Amino acid sequence: MAEFFRHLAGTMSEPSEMNFEKMRKMGGVEFDSTTDPTVAEQWLERMERVFEQLECTKVAKFKYAISLLQNDAYDWWVSISNAKAKSPMLTWDDFVKAFRAKYVPHVYCDSKKKEFLNLRQGSMSIVEYQQKFLMLSRYAGGIIDGERDKCRKFEEGLNGYIQKSVAILQLEDFSKLISAALTWERIDKEKSSRRENKFRKGNSDYGGPSKKGKFDYSKTESAQKSSYHKQNKPNFSNSSTPSYGQGKTYTPTCAQCGKNHYGVYRRASCACFNCGSMDHKVKDCPNPNPLSDTHTKGSV
Repeated sequence: MAEFFRHLAGTMSEPSEMNFEKMRKMGGVEFDSTTDPTVAEQWLERMERVFEQLECTKVAKFKYAISLLQNDAYDWWVSISNAKAKSPMLTWDDFVKAFRAKYVPHVYCDSKKKEFLNLRQGSMSIVEYQQKFLMLSRYAGGIIDGERDKCRKFEEGLNGYIQKSVAILQLEDFSKLISAALTWERIDKEKSSRRENKFRKGNSDYGGPSKKGKFDYSKTESAQKSSYHKQNKPNFSNSSTPSYGQGKTYTPTCAQCGKNHYGVYRRASCACFNCGSMDHKVKDCPNPNPLSDTHTKGSV
């Protein structure tokens, strides 16, 4: 191992300025092996960003990365470096290649590539779909060739209504395509909101929590019966017994006293309650057999 680093020191020019403390403050974090390819890939990408901010040379990138390896990850790198001790000096590109082969295998990349090919918006928002599209597009080598292909692939995964709305524009600028998709998403949400409010209002007017406009079948049935009785009300001036329904006797209500009886209201006419004569009162009635009780009794 010592021989390897002596070989490395003799073949690599030392960066003019290397500040490990500053590198860590800028976001450099240690790496302690992992079985999750996503975690390994995120660490590598994070370090690339840090190195870019520091404007590192490839030599500095290599030394910084080795200094951040811990435990199992460091043991792995020692085995790699020992195997290549007699070969030309190792570079940052060699490290990245070896790191990805160990922690981000081809089978993982192939599965991500397949996921990208089958990616659809579904229940995701435009922003969420865009983020996943960009994350998976790094595995799309040979599929997306330029901005135009990128736009067409993004359109293919959009939901139907939005897809039709933006596809007709034939945009070849990805940022403009995203802007158009967001606009149509907002319009679609506003339409859905109006439809929902209209539906809720309809439910409130017809059978919902509000009783306004609710159809009362019991009241309608009662009104129909009342109308039927009025249409079939007998003629009170006729002393004969009218028939109502099928063989049932109907006793009319007197318009003057409000009680049910046949004939006239004798108190108003001053007639004898017993025989109906206008010549005497009931106490002086000479007729022992009054008119039929059916027609006279009950007259007030």
